[in-house]
Amino acid sequence: MAPNVTEFVQVRKDGLLMFEQDLYELSQILGRPVPEFEGTQVDSLGDGNLSWLIKSSVRGRIQPPRSKDLVYSTMDTTWVDGLTRVMQRLLARLCEEHKDELVGTRFQYFGRRDDEGNPTYPAQHTLFGEYITDMEVLLHDTQENLRDARLKVHFQRSSLDDARDRETQLKWENDNLRLKLARQRRSIVRLRKTVAEQNEMIDEMEQQANEMEEEGEDLRKENSAFISDDEDYLEEMDYEEEDDEEELVDEEEEPSEPVLEEEDPEEPPYDSDVEVVEPGVPPQ
Repeated sequence: MAPNVTEFVQVRKDGLLMFEQDLYELSQILGRPVPEFEGTQVDSLGDGNLSWLIKSSVRGRIQPPRSKDLVYSTMDTTWVDGLTRVMQRLLARLCEEHKDELVGTRFQYFGRRDDEGNPTYPAQHTLFGEYITDMEVLLHDTQENLRDARLKVHFQRSSLDDARDRETQLKWENDNLRLKLARQRRSIVRLRKTVAEQNEMIDEMEQQANEMEEEGEDLRKENSAFISDDEDYLEEMDYEEEDDEEELVDEEEEPSEPVLEEEDPEEPPYDSDVEVVEPGVPPQ
């Protein structure tokens, strides 16, 4: 999957970027198309920290004398820093590639770079001698050191931002834990108070139970006050039961008198033939 290009620059004659006007003039002298630059953000380390991948390209001449395409890519922390660096690198590559064609122009003594980006030794200047070459070497070392420093600071800043976010998250969790601890402590106080009340209630109930047991013992003592405490109490009770059984046996053995059924008194017979004498009526 190709990276998504988010920035694009084509060199212009009136451009305000560093090295932009020099690149435009040089491309016109060499008969090349103007250089183009594109940039996209990539996660180079796979840890979520985005860097800028900047690609520079300039097409070669299609008419004799032909020249090859020049393509150069670099990684930097910001688009502007990376663009400036890659423009200077492409300018030095063009001067190295067309050094014979640039004799007699102001680009003859410009710093030069090979395919790997390392400085090469240009023709010795009549006035400055090796000074230009030494400055190019110093520029190369400074560029590399600055790029490494920017990348290091960039990743350290990202790590610091992550640490701050983590610190904020931990602080929030710590505050929540403190609130939870305070609520638990209040709950513990309430539970202890409840346990104390329950213990008091249990003590009162035990005391009431003991009092009720004492009252029950007193009542049992009162009920058993009339019961003999002698050792032969049970024997006497056994004797009384045996006597009661003998009486019952005697009563069963005695013949019972016949029970005479009482007869109903006879009613005088009802004689329908007997005349009923009505009281006489005196003659008139």
